[in-house]
Amino acid sequence: WIFLTTVVTLSCVASVCFTYFVKWANTTATNFLVALIYILTNAFCLWSIIEFFLLTLWFHTIRLICGMPPLPKQNFRNGLERQGRTILAYCLLSKTPQSSEECFNTAMEAHLANLD
Repeated sequence: WIFLTTVVTLSCVASVCFTYFVKWANTTATNFLVALIYILTNAFCLWSIIEFFLLTLWFHTIRLICGMPPLPKQNFRNGLERQGRTILAYCLLSKTPQSSEECFNTAMEAHLANLD
């Protein structure tokens, strides 16, 4: 609720400030509906900007104060362990059967070269 209150408060303050950018003179025959559409569109656009700003600010504040747990690391200099290996399958766009065969043979040779 603190985050939501902050976003709403900042959105309202920014909407009021940006509304004064339009010259609402006493002699201006501005339609109330046009003004309302302007204010609502402005508030809608500002909401996401303010929300993104606060999320980024709070994330980095919490990260610096509480710290982030380190990600698990492993050494793969000697290759993957046997139980961690997999085959990569992908779609091939080729115009001739020969290019498809060539690609398949290259992939098979690479796979067989990586077996223990």
